[in-house]
Amino acid sequence: MGPGSRGCKAGFLTYDWIGKPFGSKVFSNKGGFVYLLAPTPELWTLVLSHRTQILYIADISFVIMYLEIVPDCLVLESGTGSGSLTTSLARAVAPSILSSKAYDGEGFPNEFTGKADYVFLDLPQPWLAIPSVGKMLKQDGILSRCSVHVKLLDQILRI
Repeated sequence: MGPGSRGCKAGFLTYDWIGKPFGSKVFSNKGGFVYLLAPTPELWTLVLSHRTQILYIADISFVIMYLEIVPDCLVLESGTGSGSLTTSLARAVAPSILSSKAYDGEGFPNEFTGKADYVFLDLPQPWLAIPSVGKMLKQDGILSRCSVHVKLLDQILRI
């Protein structure tokens, strides 16, 4: 086998995939085949290992529609999960940039101070990020948080 010819037990060779357009049917050396699909937020969400509760496409679509997130909005997002929401938000705001980070207590980058249209928090202790969020949001900006726990919502509202 030559360079790039590493395969798997299913008999697919990586060099057979490189340069092929999405939608191509690629055959294995064991008689099977796969279709090469473009990576989309929907596929990403479906194939994720779910170590935490994730937002699924129906929920994400509702959030994006309800908040009226459109191209060129500045969205800051912080979460500890799989990236399911992040990939959909990035597509919704394209071609602008989505800033996403795991919250480390340092807050969002200062370059976004007073510029964010939306901040979305998906953190186990979102109230720790509130001081940074207040600095990042435009005067009419929106903080969004999906919470499955009433106790978390109560803690956020006490800030």
